[in-house]
Amino acid sequence: MGDRGAMADGAEVQRLFLRRTKRRRTAEPAPEHVAPEGEVALMAQRGLFLVPKHALDVVVRGADGDVVPPSVNAWDVQTAVQKLLVPLAFKSCNLVSRTDTVLSFVAEAKEREQVPRIIETLNKREIKFAHNRQHLVVRVREHQPLGTTEAEWLAEFPAHFDDCSAGKRPDTVAIRDVPIRWFSSSNPSAVDEKVVREAFGQFGPVRAVHAEINQPAAADESDIALPALHCTLFVQYATYPGFVAALTTLRTRKLVRRTEEKDYEARISVRFDTEGYLSLAVIDKRRQAAELAKQRALLEEQERERKRLRREQQAEQKRLAEEKRQQEEQARRERKEQRRLAKEQRRLEAEQRAREEQQRREADFARVVQAEKLLQALRDEQAALEREEAARLAFLKSEIERKEEEKRQAQKERLRRALAAERRVLQQQQEQAEAEERAKREAERQQMLQVEEEARLRAQLERNLRILEERKRDVLRQMTLRKLREGVQG
Repeated sequence: MGDRGAMADGAEVQRLFLRRTKRRRTAEPAPEHVAPEGEVALMAQRGLFLVPKHALDVVVRGADGDVVPPSVNAWDVQTAVQKLLVPLAFKSCNLVSRTDTVLSFVAEAKEREQVPRIIETLNKREIKFAHNRQHLVVRVREHQPLGTTEAEWLAEFPAHFDDCSAGKRPDTVAIRDVPIRWFSSSNPSAVDEKVVREAFGQFGPVRAVHAEINQPAAADESDIALPALHCTLFVQYATYPGFVAALTTLRTRKLVRRTEEKDYEARISVRFDTEGYLSLAVIDKRRQAAELAKQRALLEEQERERKRLRREQQAEQKRLAEEKRQQEEQARRERKEQRRLAKEQRRLEAEQRAREEQQRREADFARVVQAEKLLQALRDEQAALEREEAARLAFLKSEIERKEEEKRQAQKERLRRALAAERRVLQQQQEQAEAEERAKREAERQQMLQVEEEARLRAQLERNLRILEERKRDVLRQMTLRKLREGVQG
């Protein structure tokens, strides 16, 4: 109901703008238009919402225009400003620029009601640092983004809206730093124009849409191309009220995508287009540039192909030369191998003759050795008989000792088995006690899990009740607004 209410307020703003446009035929200045308050559903089915950003400009400068000392860093200044703001606090605070005399920050308040209190608390306050005798003065005001007010676009486009062609009048909104994936469909790296038209068409009829991809800069030519994450959306409206409604709604809001896990913020920057990006002339120039780029890319591709063919031809010539060199080297090695084999053959024949002579001598020596071995064998046989008798006696002695040792081992084994049986009984008793202890701990864990589940369900029920209460308040508010409008119209 809150989203439909915000869209209804936007429609009311468009009707007011339309009546004003019909009356105005010259370019006289007009008061600022007021965008719908609160949150605006851009595309609820995609979780895209426009949430107010209560931004403030925080300027810190040296007292009496003095130079800010280099020893004072931005983080120290930001911390000091936060301390002056206690018990309030910024939702975020970021350094925008720094000069010799000024440090500029853009901060965001947590709630709209805190903005006047923050300005009153910080404005004209002084900051003192222990390591520096110079004082700094704080100035705070509500943030007003450039290129979003009616005075600015009337100064840029003084002629009447209907007297100018599309793109050369206040009809195009430029939205920078938009995440591409939030407005993509089948291709996550490209913006779907149908999605953009559906999202921003709630402010008025859309004439044209274009997405300029923010290409990430590479460190050098050898780097791999990185995928683009953000783009600049150019949305051109067919009517002046649609343009005004879109710009006045977007300029004080940030784009938020809500998921079940968390909310993701995109800090977009919005202004009206002053370069005629979607005018016919610029579109033609962009198309011609694209065609030139395509032709240049084709020529570069052809040049790369020629270089590739040249490299392949040079590589083939080098390969053929290498094969020829290898063949010549192989023939040289074969001739060298033949000479080596002939020399080896002669050496082997000489060695064969030497071996035969050596074998003859060894045969004569072997016959002498054989006779000595026979004599030695007779002596060894006599000694073996003596050793066998001694061994038999030793065996009998060892058998007697072995049997006695077996008796002792059998007695030890009976004692060991008795002890092992007793240990098994004790181990079984211990395992039974441990099993009972594990079962007890498991039962306690299950009970704790049940208590935690009940607490979770109770918390979920409370959240659902709060949501129902909020929806009830929204319904009452819408009914009150409807009755007031009917009373005014009556």
